[in-house]
Amino acid sequence: MGDVLAYSPACALTRVRPRAAIVGEIFQENLVRGRGLYCRSVMKAQLASPAFTPVYAALTAVINTKLPENGETLLKRVIMQFRRSYKRNDKPVCTAMVKFIAHLINQQVCHEILGLQLLTVLLEKPTDDSVELAVSFVKEAGSALQQLSPQGLHAIFERFRGVLHEGTIDKRVQYMIEGLFAVRKSNFAEFPALEDDLDLVDADDQITHELSLDDQLDAEAALDIFHVDPQFAEHEEQWASLKKEILGQEERSDDDGDGDVDGDDEDDEDEETEEQKVEAQEIQDQTETDLVNLRRTIYLTIQSSMQSDEAAHKLLKLQTKPGQEKEMLRMIIECGMQEKSYMKVYLHVHVCVCMCKCVCGSPCHTAQPPPPPIMSGPVYPCAHSSNQCTPARR
Repeated sequence: MGDVLAYSPACALTRVRPRAAIVGEIFQENLVRGRGLYCRSVMKAQLASPAFTPVYAALTAVINTKLPENGETLLKRVIMQFRRSYKRNDKPVCTAMVKFIAHLINQQVCHEILGLQLLTVLLEKPTDDSVELAVSFVKEAGSALQQLSPQGLHAIFERFRGVLHEGTIDKRVQYMIEGLFAVRKSNFAEFPALEDDLDLVDADDQITHELSLDDQLDAEAALDIFHVDPQFAEHEEQWASLKKEILGQEERSDDDGDGDVDGDDEDDEDEETEEQKVEAQEIQDQTETDLVNLRRTIYLTIQSSMQSDEAAHKLLKLQTKPGQEKEMLRMIIECGMQEKSYMKVYLHVHVCVCMCKCVCGSPCHTAQPPPPPIMSGPVYPCAHSSNQCTPARR
């Protein structure tokens, strides 16, 4: 059971699926028993893909409304992981945890006091790495902090200004601070607190955990280890009832079971019929993209050929759809019209293509064989039949 609980959340988090499907699949497992395994899987996935941190934070916010213990345990472990990585100067892990805390503040899973404390620690003894982390944190959570604690954010920016005037950090980091002031001036327009697709929880339903960096936290590592549950069946029944309440499932009576099955079968058949009708509909391109591409290909083919017979041979090898033969001849004429003076090469190409293409309604294999060539020259096979196309007289 421990392996199943460890595998299922990690597998659901690493696959690209709709949000409702991910939440439903995670709730299929007992998140009360697998609380530690769930938190470990989320942190591992976020550390491997920091770009998807807003998604993991939104998922945590949804689960936190139903199971606040899971959200609190995850927040404790994130804070402790940040402490360890900050002491060890582990920049990749520290950067990931700072970003995770910022988005948890955006989702109001943790209090904004934690963010202000984190910024105070990073700017207490400013270095290039610590100031860079602070700048990235303010960009991610600045919009939320400006709404929740504007005075605290103002104090942080005053500290940034002091660090900038001290001039003890690298020029690159100074430019980052100046860019942060520009972002603040634009009211964090480029860094919104929540995207529309990730605003999944109402503010009234969210549960905010007030934890700080100075608290004595317990990571509850024992939750990651499998223990025999003597009341396993009873706890599973309790989780089943809780899961139905969370997902909004309703039990069906046995008497109405057969009728519901028949109705479901009819609905499935109707859906399949509609899907087949949709698939049978032919998609027509009204933008004439294929036609434009064909004309471009014909023009480039003619311009890149040295002789008329070479151009005709290349045009006959093009994969054209039925009805596009006349468009090919029309394009050859237009190419000749673009020239400043009359050139016979377009006439020769036009004649050779007309001799081999089916433009008169008679198939190529039933047409009369062409007359013998007037001038000796290379002979090219027709693209549509066994007839041979001989270049016209120059």
